[in-house]
Amino acid sequence: MTANIIAGALILLGGGLISAILIHRRESPKAKAEAELTDAQTDLTAAQIAKTKADAAKTQAETAEIAANSALRIAQDLQKTVEKQGEILAAQGETIELLEGFKTASRDYIHELRLHIENGYGPPPPDWPEIIKSIA
Repeated sequence: MTANIIAGALILLGGGLISAILIHRRESPKAKAEAELTDAQTDLTAAQIAKTKADAAKTQAETAEIAANSALRIAQDLQKTVEKQGEILAAQGETIELLEGFKTASRDYIHELRLHIENGYGPPPPDWPEIIKSIA
């Protein structure tokens, strides 16, 4: 029984000693400084992560702005191209009308010359049609 009492006393004494060491360690200046350092490092890491996220958001916003400006320039260039194509198409339409008029006048003049020859009329030939004179 004495052995049990001694064993119990040693266990209590050992537990108390361990508690005292832990309390002392927790309250020691070095342990406090290490804990503060760990807290500071954690805060620094959190701040670095926040800065990285903010930098990424800023970069993303700048990229979006560049893309929007590029899209606007492309749309403006496309509008100018469409306007130029409209002008070209209008000019081509005018040219086609002029050439069709020239073709009709040339065909009519050929018929007139043939009739002139067939009817036995000599020189001078009939006058050129006005549209042919204006182009030549």
